Amino acid sequence: MSKRDPDHQGWKPDKRKMTEARRAELKGQHRDWIRHILVSALVGMALGVIAAAILLKLDFNGLGTMLASSHHRFGYTALLLIGFAYTASMVAMGVGITLKAVKPEVFGGE
Repeated sequence: MSKRDPDHQGWKPDKRKMTEARRAELKGQHRDWIRHILVSALVGMALGVIAAAILLKLDFNGLGTMLASSHHRFGYTALLLIGFAYTASMVAMGVGITLKAVKPEVFGGE
């Protein structure tokens, strides 16, 4: 419930103290979410590296041959792998957050 501000500056919410049990519960939820996001990111990174490695191994559109014949093949390959890993981890984090919010009982939530 909100009260009228004595200075008539508008409405302000009531100030209530948080109990220690509620604080501990929220802290546990916070750690659970952070853990879930990090695991999603790591899985996404692994999938991104695997996808890039498959593209190179199958020589998709001559990409593997082009990188193999380059003087800076390790640097270019690292850039490709990092790009795929980063992109896939961002997608995996977004999907992980959405799925945990929609279906918390499946992903270890409340």
